[in-house]
Amino acid sequence: MATVYRTLNLLDELNLVQKHDFKESFSRFEVKEEHHHHLVDVESGEVIEFTNESLEILKHEIAAELGFDLVDHTLELYGRRKRN
Repeated sequence: MATVYRTLNLLDELNLVQKHDFKESFSRFEVKEEHHHHLVDVESGEVIEFTNESLEILKHEIAAELGFDLVDHTLELYGRRKRN
């Protein structure tokens, strides 16, 4: 098992996978793909991947207003499913 985690950490260093902690007692790894964000259900631990064009525009606008060119970022949202 240690070899697997060493390999995953190496792949993270090589920028081939991305490591996520999501406030859990373990790390999750995912293959580097198209840019996306995460919504984590704090009760079940389910991680929902999503994209949002308005958010993509807004983050660049915020960086520009503050005098920056955005080069990278991470967004993790945490919530509970609404009950009807």
